[in-house]
Amino acid sequence: MTNRRAACFLALAVCCSGTGWAQGFTPTRPAELVVHSASGGGSAGASAEAMAYLAGKRGDDHTLAVFTNTWLTTPLTRKDPPRTLRDFTLLRLQSEIPAR
Repeated sequence: MTNRRAACFLALAVCCSGTGWAQGFTPTRPAELVVHSASGGGSAGASAEAMAYLAGKRGDDHTLAVFTNTWLTTPLTRKDPPRTLRDFTLLRLQSEIPAR
């Protein structure tokens, strides 16, 4: 499965997995899906860049992000990180480690 196909499948799964948060939302333009890595995996630097990009999109309800555990560990690599996951709105948690 190509990365683009996998990202589209994941976005569709997230969007269809729950409707409570989306009730009443009508898109007025195409949505943007942000991922923090290229083919083969991500790095802390790529996650930091994605976080910075998304922070600049605050209030834009047409921007969504898909992230992995790298987003959890990236802020831990700095004494005073400019952003953490608490700076973003979680729409759906797909899995937990350890799994319940």
